[in-house]
Amino acid sequence: MYNILSYGAVGDGIRLNTKEIQDAINDCFTFGGGTVLIPAGTFKTGTIWLKSNVELHLEIGATLLASDSLDDYALEDAYPQNWSPTQEKWRGRHLIIAHEIENVAITGLGKIDGNCLAYVTQYMPENGP
Repeated sequence: MYNILSYGAVGDGIRLNTKEIQDAINDCFTFGGGTVLIPAGTFKTGTIWLKSNVELHLEIGATLLASDSLDDYALEDAYPQNWSPTQEKWRGRHLIIAHEIENVAITGLGKIDGNCLAYVTQYMPENGP
């Protein structure tokens, strides 16, 4: 099991943990697969890339929180099949990417928070929707 805390992740909801989470996923994949553990806490992150034979497991009380900065996400050209409508200012930016892989899972009783309010308020016209 690859606990993201062992990679230096901090579950305070403020610090960006993309590198630490991705390093755990990469190690898990490199050494044949297994489970990457997101323990209790709020772990802010940008784009993470899942890999074959890796289970991302969120414990009870764990939150994977999407970053409120578009700069923390993979760009639209991150992979050839990535596309979206041109009217979306944040098009092609994804929290979790599982591209051309197999035997992957996201499990557990934790939650994934896409941080919608950060983007709704940031990109909403002055007079509302």
